Amino acid sequence: MFRWLTSGLLLRILSALLVVSVIPIYVIYTFTQQSYESTQAEVVTQSQKALDTKAIQGLEARSIVLANSAADFLDSRENDLHFLASQKPDAQTYLSFGSAQNSGLWTIKSDGQETQKNLMPGILTKLRFFTRLRQIQNNKKLIMSYMQ
Repeated sequence: MFRWLTSGLLLRILSALLVVSVIPIYVIYTFTQQSYESTQAEVVTQSQKALDTKAIQGLEARSIVLANSAADFLDSRENDLHFLASQKPDAQTYLSFGSAQNSGLWTIKSDGQETQKNLMPGILTKLRFFTRLRQIQNNKKLIMSYMQ
């Protein structure tokens, strides 16, 4: 009854079926692998191009904003200089103008932390120094005029 299991014909039929089923599976595997690799390379290339394009667009937008900001800052300083040139040149005028100014120097550290430094104390110190220097020069002139 189990004699057909040991016959050579059954072995040949099973071997033929195995070969006929394995060869198409191997061919399908090979084409799939090649298609996967080419698709992967194409997707990586397209992704890199898209990321490069977005990065360039971001840098261009940031540079435009920065250039406009710098132009606005310089226009503001130019207007300040025109205003100061039209005023009486004395310490009180400069001090009142300086105290009315509300800006500082913004910096961003390498860790991303923003800080603002108020420039007015340094400016006021220098202004006081020059005011005192002018007073000394006026006193020298006064003394020299008495000595003559």
